[in-house]
Amino acid sequence: MKKKKSRTAAIVSLILIAGAAAFFAVWTGWLVRTKNAELDRAKEQAGREKEVLSGQIALLEEEVSSLKEKIGELEGEILLFDQKDALYAVMNGQLEEYKTQYENSLERIASLRADLDRLTGVFHFDINEQRELLNRLEACLENEIPQKATQVDVPTPENLAKEADEREKETVLSDARVALYYKDLTTGYSYSYRADEIFDSASLIKLPFALSILETWGEDSADPDEIFTFDPETDETEGSGVIRLLPEKTDFTYLELVSYMLKHSDNVAFAALREKYGYSPMANWCAAHDVRGLLKNGLSNQTASDGGAILEALYAFIEENGTYGTFVRDALMNSTHLVIIPFGVSPKKTAHKYGWAEEAYHDIGIVYGEHPYILAVMSDLHQGGAEVNSFLQKVVRMIDEFHSNFYREVS
Repeated sequence: MKKKKSRTAAIVSLILIAGAAAFFAVWTGWLVRTKNAELDRAKEQAGREKEVLSGQIALLEEEVSSLKEKIGELEGEILLFDQKDALYAVMNGQLEEYKTQYENSLERIASLRADLDRLTGVFHFDINEQRELLNRLEACLENEIPQKATQVDVPTPENLAKEADEREKETVLSDARVALYYKDLTTGYSYSYRADEIFDSASLIKLPFALSILETWGEDSADPDEIFTFDPETDETEGSGVIRLLPEKTDFTYLELVSYMLKHSDNVAFAALREKYGYSPMANWCAAHDVRGLLKNGLSNQTASDGGAILEALYAFIEENGTYGTFVRDALMNSTHLVIIPFGVSPKKTAHKYGWAEEAYHDIGIVYGEHPYILAVMSDLHQGGAEVNSFLQKVVRMIDEFHSNFYREVS
């Protein structure tokens, strides 16, 4: 009787395993088809854009041809009149207007041709290889992510009766979360993975906070040169940064505080700036730059998509702000904690900001090169360490390879 029950259990187990395998095969097929469809749509969109641009170029070339004919006709007619004649001035003014239209049309054609060349070049890629890369990336994110390790109090009455800082700890493992947002700043193509999931922003908040302050400072503002004097008796001295290690009564300008906050994620600098300006400038900045998640979820919570919006605004600020753009770029290029994005894309240069706290281990940045892109990597792998860093570096390298393949023409 026992043998019969054992055989029955074995048969049931085999049926369950076969059903699970069939479900996994169907799910995997659906995922591959979904990603393939996304890449197909990107290629079709590029084709449609090329057709539109080609049509615009043809119309403008017809306009240029017509304008050249009109210019020739007017130049011939002008020779028939004495230059003192009032008609000459009228016709000459019309001629100059046509010449201006002609030059503008040539510039527009050149711009459209550049766009056309960009689209043609960018989409000379191996679509099958890109699909395979995305499949490998998502398999890595689903199957290779380390577990989150959290230190908790040993749950015994004797231990819990102790003071909090005297209690013995034990490590509890649980499933972790990782989210990504990538965008090519040349083409606008983007890829996201769990990018709308909410994480504690940790020190990532310091980047939009810094940009919001810098945007309020005009060229003639006295604020950047105002002096803050560090006093460990009254100022923030916990957490990240280097100011807390410096002698008391050290003076800093408020512009220097912004630099320390971006380079070293300095909490003394952050607290001093927050005391002076509050959060209102940052809330207004987030609204102006469409950073919706921070506003919706509270300024201490954000998503990878928020990271992408912040980075796009950062890139524009660096490129367009003549007063502080270079200052911000240099501070972020010299930012500490290089083990995630800077390590994964080396030797490419990055302007990045990291965040590390309980339930948070993030890095977001601009990856520079001939075709720059932005990348936000967010996770709750708060233990950090070699295993976590190695995993996140692998993910970053795969994104970088995916990006580079768009610009490697198929032979």
